[in-house]
Amino acid sequence: MSAAGLVLLCVLLCVALVAAPIPSSELGDPNSPRARALRMSELRLASTLTALAVFILLTLYVLGRGGGLDAIAILAGLVGLALMVIHPWIAVRFILIPLGQVRLVHTISSLGGYPWLRDPTGGAALAATLALMRRSHASELEIEWIERQIQGRPLRGAGLAASGLLAACRGDTETARALLRSVEAFDSERCPLTAWRIALEWQMADAASSGDWQAVKRLVQHGPQPSRTAVFLALVARRLTGEWVTDQKLVRAWIRAPHRLDNLRLLQRALRNNEDITDTPPLHPLVDLSEVAANGGSSPQVAAQALMVGFVQNPRAGVPKDRFFRLVDTWEQTLASTSLHTHLSRRVLALQANHSAEELLEQLREQLSDDLAALARAHDLAIGEATGSSGSLRELCVRKFRELLLLEVESTATALASRLQKLEAQDFAHNFEVVTHWRSFLAAREIYEHAAKLGGESLRRMAFPKLEKQLNRLALLALSRFDERGFADGIFRFLLWEAEAQHNEVSAAAYRHNLAAGF
Repeated sequence: MSAAGLVLLCVLLCVALVAAPIPSSELGDPNSPRARALRMSELRLASTLTALAVFILLTLYVLGRGGGLDAIAILAGLVGLALMVIHPWIAVRFILIPLGQVRLVHTISSLGGYPWLRDPTGGAALAATLALMRRSHASELEIEWIERQIQGRPLRGAGLAASGLLAACRGDTETARALLRSVEAFDSERCPLTAWRIALEWQMADAASSGDWQAVKRLVQHGPQPSRTAVFLALVARRLTGEWVTDQKLVRAWIRAPHRLDNLRLLQRALRNNEDITDTPPLHPLVDLSEVAANGGSSPQVAAQALMVGFVQNPRAGVPKDRFFRLVDTWEQTLASTSLHTHLSRRVLALQANHSAEELLEQLREQLSDDLAALARAHDLAIGEATGSSGSLRELCVRKFRELLLLEVESTATALASRLQKLEAQDFAHNFEVVTHWRSFLAAREIYEHAAKLGGESLRRMAFPKLEKQLNRLALLALSRFDERGFADGIFRFLLWEAEAQHNEVSAAAYRHNLAAGF
C-alpha cells in the first residue's frame, strides 16, 4: 500500500472516531460533568487527528502534482486556523486576552475545549474577565455584561472565579476574597484546574501586596498542582519568612514563571536577604499610667477603672485575653469590697431609696457583665472556653459572651430563612441569582465559623443546628428547582465537614448520600 493510501486510511479512521466516540464517557452518569467533558475531549482529539491527517494527505498530493512551498504554506495556515477552531484557547490566551477583546474572547471561548471542559460557560466568562483586567480601565457596562453571562447558568468553579475577579475590578476586595477563597469548595468535577489556579494566584498576590507572607505560604499548601507563578510566590514567601531557599532555586522558579519583568523586583527583594522585612508587627507596650495605677496598691475601684482605660486604649497590647480576665477579676474584687458596699449603703440611706445596697450591687453586676461581654466581643477575644466558679463575674461574662455569639448565628439563620421564603414564592420563570445566593451562604458560614472560633466547641455544637436547617433547605431548593448541583454540593460539603467534626453520624450520612448522588 502506498503512503497516500495509508494516510487516507488514517483519515477514514479519524472520521469514524468523530462519528462514534469511544465509549469510556458513557461509564457512570452520562450527564455528569466528567462524562460530558470526556465526550468533548474525544471529539476534539478525533478532530485534531483528522485535521493533521488531512494536512499530510494534501501535502503529499500537492508534492505529487509538483506544487511548491507556497501551496504547502497555505495548507499549513488553513490547518492552523482549523486547530484554533478546535482548540480556541490557543488564540484566546496568546492573542485576544492580551488585546483586551472582552466580547470576542467570550464568544470564542464559548466554543469550549481546553481548559474549560468541566465548565464551558463559566470558563468563557472567566476568560472574558481576564481580558477585561488587561484594560487600563474596567468599564461598568462590560462588568455587568459578563455578570449577565454568569447568571442563569449553573454555578461552577470557573464562573465563581470570574465573579470574584469582577468584584476585584469594582474595588470590592472583601467580596473578591470571599468568592475566590470559596472556589476550593467545588470538587474537580465542577472546577477546571485553570480556574482554581487563577483564584489561587489572585489570593497569593493579594496577601503578598499586604506583606502577609505567612498567608502566601499557607495558600499553596493544599489543593492540586499549583501554577508556575504560585510556585515562585511560595518560594519568595518562604525566603522572606526566614526559611532556607537557595538563590539558584529561586531564580529557576522566576525563569519558569511568566511575567518575568513584573516579578523582577520581587525576585530582587527576596535575593537581598530581606533585611527590611518584618513578618509580624511589634507589640505595643501596655499603657504605663493604667499599669501604675493598677499596681500601686490603690483601692480596687481605682485599679479596675485604670485597667479598663488601659484595655480600651490599647486592646491588642500584650496578651489581650489575659489582660481581659485580669480586668474581670479586678472588677470582681471591687464588687466584693466592703468599701463599695458601705458607700452604697450610705447612699441608700441618704436618698431613702426603695432598693437595698445588695440589690444595687446585683444590678451593677448584671450591667457590668453586659459591658464586659460586649467589650470582649468587640475585640474578638476567644474566651468562650474559659471557666469560672459558679456565680462569679468571670462565669457570668463568659456566658453572656456566648449568648451574644449565638444571637449572631440565630440572626443569620433568620435572615436566611426570610430569603428562602421569598425564593420559594417565585415561579420557575425567575432566574436563580446564583452568585448572590452563594455570597449569602458564604456570609452565613463566615459568621458561624467566627462564632465557633471565639466561643469554642460548646458553642459550635449549639450554633450548628440553628444554621444547618436553613443551609440544607437552600441547597435542596437550588437543586430541585434550579438544577444547581455544584451550588448544592458546595453547601452539602460544608455541612458534611461540620457534622463529622461534631460526630453527628446521622447528618453526616445524609450529606454523604446527597454528595454521592451528584456523581
